[in-house]
Amino acid sequence: ARPGDRASLLALAHQGLTHNPAFCSRYKDPAYFSPEESERWFAAWVENDLADPMSLVAVWEVDERPVGFFGYARRGEREGLPYYRGTLLAVAPERQGRKGQLAMDAYLYGQMPAEEFWVENVTQITNVATFRNYLALGKRLDRIELTFYRRPASRPVVDAGASLDSQLLRSANPSSAEPVHGTVVPARDGAPVTLEVRRADGAVVATLQPNEWESRFFGRPIGRLTVPAETAAALEPAGWRAALSIVASGSDPYDLVQAHLDVRRLALAPALEDAGFRLVDTRASFVTHLDRRRLERHQPPIGEVRLATPEDLPDLLDLARRRLTDNPGVHSRYKDPAYFSRGDAARWFAAWVEGNFADPTSLVAVWQVEGRTVGFFGYQRQGDREGLPFYKSTVAAVDEAWCGRGAHVFLQTILFDGMAADEMWVENTTQLPNVPIIHSHVLAGRRLDRIELTFFRTRPA
Repeated sequence: ARPGDRASLLALAHQGLTHNPAFCSRYKDPAYFSPEESERWFAAWVENDLADPMSLVAVWEVDERPVGFFGYARRGEREGLPYYRGTLLAVAPERQGRKGQLAMDAYLYGQMPAEEFWVENVTQITNVATFRNYLALGKRLDRIELTFYRRPASRPVVDAGASLDSQLLRSANPSSAEPVHGTVVPARDGAPVTLEVRRADGAVVATLQPNEWESRFFGRPIGRLTVPAETAAALEPAGWRAALSIVASGSDPYDLVQAHLDVRRLALAPALEDAGFRLVDTRASFVTHLDRRRLERHQPPIGEVRLATPEDLPDLLDLARRRLTDNPGVHSRYKDPAYFSRGDAARWFAAWVEGNFADPTSLVAVWQVEGRTVGFFGYQRQGDREGLPFYKSTVAAVDEAWCGRGAHVFLQTILFDGMAADEMWVENTTQLPNVPIIHSHVLAGRRLDRIELTFFRTRPA
């Protein structure tokens, strides 16, 4: 970048970041910062890059007009090598999706004063496209962090006390810019009701319904809140708060209500919290089209890998207990004592393993060393996608003494051999704290599809 680029880069920052509703930043949250403060923040970031002699900023031009920029700032050294941190990236909306970031990244590497160096790239997990770019470039995931603010005392809490009658709920926030109402769908067999929240035009905003399998398994009413992705993308915060006010009023029949929120809709999270939901878990899902004829075949460094048989079940249950249920390093909402007992958690993981053997569409691979089972990995057939078999990973565990040897990679080689066709779709899901498994999926060429936050709401005392 040159000093004369300043005005163009500021305009790009405001177009692609400050005034782009798809770009999430805590500095754009009106609960904490004014629009003027947000503009000053992003402008200062650009100006600091241009003023810092240790910074490098690449500009992407089309027809002599800047359409994107990306920067690195020198941050000392690491292990005797220059250390750079990525700063600000912005691309004009009409040029997004054309790999401009990758080209600018490569250009900046050529401008650095040493052949070897360290780089740190930081982005929000809401920014899935940039996340994918970093993974495609071979960047190594180091950490994932969640940022919290303490609510200022002046910020009002949304009233969750909507009125309820036999068939209709209305928002307790009648001044909402998007009027919504809730319709109670008649229950069957004594189950808790299903509640549909709709906009005035009839579009479904949210659905609260029984989670029948978990309700039966845990012996208490558990609900599931779902929000159609298209609706969530279009819904204004005021309409979302009004919808959740209705949901909160209709949740009393449930001991527990679960909601998954795509991080690309992170701006909706405060309204979930205001309605009594609390963050309990996370998950990153990779969805990938594979052709096993083109996949590299991985072998274990020691021992053998084979498909599991029913005789393996006791060993797999023991391994799941030690490495999942009783392992404090494994986070799961089903292990949270605020919601589930230790016995509940143990039964949950055991049922997950047993379900693999009971389902004829499931495949489980085991790794044995000197006759002892030290790891396993499972897939379950979930119908088809685009005319090809679709498999979802289920549960996996590796003995502590044998971690770090690529088990999640080589166990899948034999599983792919056992699938119904040479081409298939696979979905691999893990929690965000499970960074080593995310690394494994990235190294195996899996494609990041979505990142979600999981919330629970309990029945008020």
